[in-house]
Amino acid sequence: MAMITSGILRNLRVGPVASAARMSDATIRTWVANHGLVLGDRHVRGEGNPRYDLSDCARLFMLHILTKKLRMDSKPAVYAVNSAVEKLTEIAEEETAAIDARRVPECQRYVMTMSAMSIDSETKPEITLYSDPQAIANRNDSRGLWCEVVIDLREIVRAARDALVNELGYSTSGLSHDFADTVSSEVRSEAA
Repeated sequence: MAMITSGILRNLRVGPVASAARMSDATIRTWVANHGLVLGDRHVRGEGNPRYDLSDCARLFMLHILTKKLRMDSKPAVYAVNSAVEKLTEIAEEETAAIDARRVPECQRYVMTMSAMSIDSETKPEITLYSDPQAIANRNDSRGLWCEVVIDLREIVRAARDALVNELGYSTSGLSHDFADTVSSEVRSEAA
């Protein structure tokens, strides 16, 4: 079986991305048109059919988890996914670069935290570095006060990658299943 390259995960039509995320293309169009989901590379209908990549698949995968598994309402779920676009894209780009280099992806570990009380409202979720000592201290101080939903954004991208690779007819056996944590300059300066 041929090895997958990052180019295969770019400029995709909706079909494989929708199947990997367990959604129909009509459902995806509804999410974009009615709920404002940020997705694809063309945001004006006259520009033609949009193309998708791993980052888009990760957003849809996360939306599926929030709406189907956690039973979150559509507006707050889309709001949460749209809040994570920048970090999901960053992680997905590193993931695709690592595929071509045949190495372990080196990216920050971002964790999205939402209190259970905010699941029914459009409350901006908190996205922090897992390795940030201040964020860890804040999380530990508030433990037990509220029930919270915690989502590791790297794991969302990884699950989307595996689903998309399988949907495209490739095997994930030659791909890395680990991450190498990178420490941001902010964390390095605090540790020194």
